[in-house]
Amino acid sequence: MYKVGIVILNWNSFDDSESLMLSLIGQPITIYLADNGSIDTSLLLLKEKFKHYDNVSFIENGSNLGFAAGCNRALKAAYDDGCEVMILMNNDCRIYSIDFTYIQKRLSEDKTIGIMGGKILNWPDTNKIWSVGGSVDSLGNIKYFGYGKVDTGQYDLENERSFISGAFMCIPRRSIERIGYLSEAYFFGKEDWEYCLRLRQSGAKLIYDPRLILYHDAHGSHHPNRTDYLYLGMLSKIIFVKRNNSFIVSSLWLLAFGVYSLIISSGGFGYLFSKILKRNVDQKIVRRAYFPAIIDSFKTNHTDESTLKNFREKYEIC
Repeated sequence: MYKVGIVILNWNSFDDSESLMLSLIGQPITIYLADNGSIDTSLLLLKEKFKHYDNVSFIENGSNLGFAAGCNRALKAAYDDGCEVMILMNNDCRIYSIDFTYIQKRLSEDKTIGIMGGKILNWPDTNKIWSVGGSVDSLGNIKYFGYGKVDTGQYDLENERSFISGAFMCIPRRSIERIGYLSEAYFFGKEDWEYCLRLRQSGAKLIYDPRLILYHDAHGSHHPNRTDYLYLGMLSKIIFVKRNNSFIVSSLWLLAFGVYSLIISSGGFGYLFSKILKRNVDQKIVRRAYFPAIIDSFKTNHTDESTLKNFREKYEIC
């Protein structure tokens, strides 16, 4: 059994998962493919394709548990198998230059590192940056360094970050022993925010290492500009703030955000206000996604598949 486990989540996406898994075969790693209850034939096809490989394990979740819970089943399997490093890797990633032996050696030698990430470039527009890490705080103020910029080598120096994307996250065994697995309060999104935040609060470092390079074909399993996913993202952010701050701080933040949303959605004045703040705001999106998220945040402290289903049914979104 190899000491590095690659965790891949599949949901109705045979082509992406197959492509990534084929690129990993022959590497000194074990692949843990977690399937989130795919309703197509992707799981059957993947099991048939890789049935003769000893370093491929399948975890059948049975239903769509979301990103965090779905990955956690595979992370636990890798941990139980004795892996020293577990690497979250989105199935729509493509490897360019990753030395898994180096990752294991680096994380073994430097025990101050809680997470290590790399340079993620867009695919197929590989000259543009998708992620080189960033910063996030407990109020959900997030900065994605370099996102969308042309890669000219400006991020070719190793550096400490406060955020590493869950699309490619190298987690040493000690981090799981320190703070556990990904929070399952989130269906999709913000679980990597919280994992990074809590590791840093525990005293661990988050390292961006530009020697680790991969591509990300970020079409993903959802559409980020759709109203339902904007709703989910905002509700998840509110839950993140509530989970990582005191009741007083989170309540004041939510009040301020509610007032802000009310102002920017109020016709011409809201448009003028958003221009003063130099923010492009779709007032319809604020009314249809943000307001329901604020209201629903008083009813729940977690999101799951039913959260999206109920929102879609209520607002007749297909």
